[in-house]
Amino acid sequence: VLVVHPSVPARNLNEFIELARKQPDRFSFATAGSGSVTHLAAELFLDTARIKSVHVPYKGQSQAIIDVISGQIDFTIESNIAAEQFIQSQKLRPLAVMSRSRLKDYPNVPTLKELGVNDYDRYQVVFAVWYVNLTATLPELNLLVGIQATVAPLPYTLALIIGQTLLILNV
Repeated sequence: VLVVHPSVPARNLNEFIELARKQPDRFSFATAGSGSVTHLAAELFLDTARIKSVHVPYKGQSQAIIDVISGQIDFTIESNIAAEQFIQSQKLRPLAVMSRSRLKDYPNVPTLKELGVNDYDRYQVVFAVWYVNLTATLPELNLLVGIQATVAPLPYTLALIIGQTLLILNV
């Protein structure tokens, strides 16, 4: 979910994009760090919306969202589960969901595609990431990959080994 601090004057995504185009680099966005999933999602959004913003990387998403809630940063892209309590308490305002269809948790929040940001879902990365300790047995790894394929079948699966961690990304 793309969420903004309530002080952001845009009431919807189209107003946000219009403001960002008129004032490049006026808005800042928080991520869990350079190269993180939230960073990639935000950069993809900025590219497809043809706007610029200032990237503020953090050492994790928890501090990033705290600074958006406090108004130090203008927006972030957050999971619907993590953002839910802050949206309900009106500490954050959702402008769009990043998924291909509306979320049942936010039926009134449109998708990017509905709002005219058409290329986002063509390049969309599904942010279901499995971190598996490499001490797991092969059947356990196959089970996790199989569950992910059943939950969100996608055309490509990328597996990376980083240290002692197997990172599986569906793209």
